[in-house]
Amino acid sequence: MPSFPKIVQNKDKTFGPTLMGHFYQPPFYHNRTAAPNPDKHTWLIKLNEQYEVFRLADEGRWLCQDSKALFSIIDDGKFVLGSEDEVLGFFRVPVNINDTWHGFPVKSEDKAPSSDLLDFWIKNKIISNITRIRIERRAL
Repeated sequence: MPSFPKIVQNKDKTFGPTLMGHFYQPPFYHNRTAAPNPDKHTWLIKLNEQYEVFRLADEGRWLCQDSKALFSIIDDGKFVLGSEDEVLGFFRVPVNINDTWHGFPVKSEDKAPSSDLLDFWIKNKIISNITRIRIERRAL
Protein backbone atom coordinates (compact mmCIF):
# COMPACT_ATOMS: atom_id res chain seq x y z
CA MET A 1 0.00 0.00 0.00
CA PRO A 2 1.44 3.38 -0.93
CA SER A 3 2.25 5.95 1.68
CA PHE A 4 0.51 9.25 1.06
CA PRO A 5 1.90 12.51 2.47
CA LYS A 6 -0.14 14.33 5.07
CA ILE A 7 -1.47 17.35 3.21
CA VAL A 8 -3.81 19.82 4.86
CA GLN A 9 -6.67 21.44 2.98
CA ASN A 10 -6.44 25.15 2.32
CA LYS A 11 -8.99 27.41 4.03
CA ASP A 12 -11.09 27.45 0.85
CA LYS A 13 -11.32 23.60 0.95
CA THR A 14 -8.87 23.15 -1.94
CA PHE A 15 -5.54 21.34 -1.96
CA GLY A 16 -2.43 22.63 -3.67
CA PRO A 17 -1.09 24.16 -5.66
CA THR A 18 0.81 21.48 -7.53
CA LEU A 19 4.11 22.37 -9.18
CA MET A 20 1.98 23.09 -12.26
CA GLY A 21 0.10 25.76 -10.27
CA HIS A 22 -3.17 23.80 -10.15
CA PHE A 23 -5.55 23.40 -7.22
CA TYR A 24 -7.71 20.37 -6.50
CA GLN A 25 -11.10 20.51 -4.80
CA PRO A 26 -12.73 17.22 -3.88
CA PRO A 27 -16.47 17.45 -4.60
CA PHE A 28 -18.56 16.08 -1.74
CA TYR A 29 -20.66 13.84 -4.00
CA HIS A 30 -17.63 11.72 -5.03
CA ASN A 31 -16.39 11.19 -1.45
CA ARG A 32 -16.84 8.01 0.52
CA THR A 33 -18.97 9.80 3.12
CA ALA A 34 -21.51 11.04 0.54
CA ALA A 35 -24.95 9.52 0.22
CA PRO A 36 -24.94 6.69 -2.32
CA ASN A 37 -25.70 7.85 -5.85
CA PRO A 38 -25.69 5.31 -8.70
CA ASP A 39 -24.71 8.07 -11.13
CA LYS A 40 -21.56 9.09 -9.24
CA HIS A 41 -18.32 7.20 -8.75
CA THR A 42 -17.08 7.24 -5.17
CA TRP A 43 -13.51 7.45 -3.90
CA LEU A 44 -12.41 4.96 -1.24
CA ILE A 45 -9.45 7.12 -0.35
CA LYS A 46 -9.19 10.16 1.91
CA LEU A 47 -9.28 13.74 0.64
CA ASN A 48 -5.53 14.29 0.92
CA GLU A 49 -4.98 10.99 -0.89
CA GLN A 50 -7.25 12.14 -3.72
CA TYR A 51 -5.07 15.22 -4.02
CA GLU A 52 -1.93 13.07 -4.19
CA VAL A 53 -3.46 10.93 -6.96
CA PHE A 54 -4.27 14.16 -8.82
CA ARG A 55 -0.84 15.70 -8.10
CA LEU A 56 0.96 12.68 -9.55
CA ALA A 57 -1.07 12.96 -12.76
CA ASP A 58 -0.72 16.73 -12.97
CA GLU A 59 2.99 16.95 -12.27
CA GLY A 60 3.66 13.83 -14.35
CA ARG A 61 1.72 15.42 -17.23
CA TRP A 62 -0.45 12.32 -17.63
CA LEU A 63 -2.81 14.15 -19.96
CA CYS A 64 -5.00 12.24 -22.38
CA GLN A 65 -5.67 14.54 -25.32
CA ASP A 66 -8.55 12.35 -26.52
CA SER A 67 -10.47 12.73 -23.24
CA LYS A 68 -9.18 16.22 -22.38
CA ALA A 69 -8.40 14.83 -18.94
CA LEU A 70 -5.61 13.65 -16.70
CA PHE A 71 -5.58 9.98 -15.76
CA SER A 72 -3.81 8.56 -12.75
CA ILE A 73 -2.91 5.06 -11.59
CA ILE A 74 -1.07 3.95 -8.46
CA ASP A 75 1.23 0.94 -8.08
CA ASP A 76 0.55 -0.47 -11.57
CA GLY A 77 -3.19 -0.63 -10.81
CA LYS A 78 -2.76 -2.72 -7.68
CA PHE A 79 -4.05 0.09 -5.45
CA VAL A 80 -7.84 0.43 -5.51
CA LEU A 81 -9.08 4.03 -5.62
CA GLY A 82 -12.84 3.64 -5.86
CA SER A 83 -15.71 1.89 -4.13
CA GLU A 84 -16.36 -0.32 -7.16
CA ASP A 85 -12.74 -1.48 -7.42
CA GLU A 86 -11.73 1.32 -9.78
CA VAL A 87 -7.97 1.76 -10.13
CA LEU A 88 -7.88 4.76 -12.47
CA GLY A 89 -8.35 8.37 -11.42
CA PHE A 90 -9.99 10.71 -13.96
CA PHE A 91 -9.57 14.50 -13.79
CA ARG A 92 -11.18 16.49 -16.62
CA VAL A 93 -9.38 19.67 -17.64
CA PRO A 94 -11.39 22.62 -16.26
CA VAL A 95 -13.21 24.80 -18.78
CA ASN A 96 -11.59 27.94 -17.37
CA ILE A 97 -7.83 27.87 -16.87
CA ASN A 98 -8.02 29.28 -13.31
CA ASP A 99 -10.74 26.90 -12.08
CA THR A 100 -9.93 24.19 -9.57
CA TRP A 101 -9.69 20.62 -10.73
CA HIS A 102 -11.76 17.73 -9.43
CA GLY A 103 -11.93 14.07 -10.27
CA PHE A 104 -13.29 10.65 -9.55
CA PRO A 105 -12.30 7.00 -9.88
CA VAL A 106 -13.17 5.18 -13.11
CA LYS A 107 -12.99 1.75 -14.69
CA SER A 108 -11.37 1.46 -18.09
CA GLU A 109 -14.67 0.19 -19.51
CA ASP A 110 -16.12 3.67 -18.83
CA LYS A 111 -13.12 5.92 -19.55
CA ALA A 112 -9.68 4.85 -20.63
CA PRO A 113 -6.39 6.60 -21.34
CA SER A 114 -5.31 6.97 -24.97
CA SER A 115 -2.64 4.80 -26.56
CA ASP A 116 -0.28 7.80 -26.39
CA LEU A 117 -0.68 8.04 -22.61
CA LEU A 118 -0.34 4.28 -22.21
CA ASP A 119 2.88 4.44 -24.27
CA PHE A 120 4.15 7.20 -21.97
CA TRP A 121 3.28 5.16 -18.86
CA ILE A 122 5.07 2.10 -20.25
CA LYS A 123 8.15 4.13 -21.23
CA ASN A 124 8.31 5.66 -17.74
CA LYS A 125 7.59 2.38 -15.94
CA ILE A 126 4.32 3.62 -14.44
CA ILE A 127 2.49 0.49 -15.66
CA SER A 128 3.46 -2.95 -16.93
CA ASN A 129 2.58 -4.40 -20.32
CA ILE A 130 -0.02 -6.64 -18.65
CA THR A 131 -1.73 -3.62 -17.10
CA ARG A 132 -1.70 -1.87 -20.45
CA ILE A 133 -3.39 -4.86 -22.09
CA ARG A 134 -6.03 -4.94 -19.34
CA ILE A 135 -6.74 -1.23 -19.84
CA GLU A 136 -6.94 -1.63 -23.63
CA ARG A 137 -9.33 -4.57 -23.24
CA ARG A 138 -11.41 -2.40 -20.88
CA ALA A 139 -10.89 -4.97 -18.13
CA LEU A 140 -9.32 -2.84 -15.41
